Amino acid sequence: MLSVTATFARRTTPCRIAFRCLATKTANDCFQRSSFLHGNFQISEEETVQKAVEKFTAFDVGCLVTIDSEGKISGVVSERDVIKKVGIKDNACTTEIKVKEILTSNPITVVPMTSVEECMEVMLDKNIRHLPLVKEKGGLDVVGLIS
Repeated sequence: MLSVTATFARRTTPCRIAFRCLATKTANDCFQRSSFLHGNFQISEEETVQKAVEKFTAFDVGCLVTIDSEGKISGVVSERDVIKKVGIKDNACTTEIKVKEILTSNPITVVPMTSVEECMEVMLDKNIRHLPLVKEKGGLDVVGLIS
């Protein structure tokens, strides 16, 4: 199963859709096993879309957690957001558009003790690819990102 997963994933983002984490019990276990444990997958909502694209490329990820001026989670921004919300605009310039203009607000989050099965269920039910991991339920302090 792992060889199929490695071929399927092609890259090891933080917990590439849980196939690699089926042996783990919680979202935190999964995150601790990821190869991006020490990366910074956050970006200020005041940054430009160009900066987000640079981070996507530098960390080889497709999503970043957006942070407001108080350091709290305000949403997520993904490669798909850039393509759908910037790519279709006439004369769009990624160096002029702010992340806050294209982010997805009120993201669904999970806490470290959420089961891997529940994470997978939420992702499949809501048709989402990324779950911000926060310290406590309803909290805004980001611990990591599950993909």
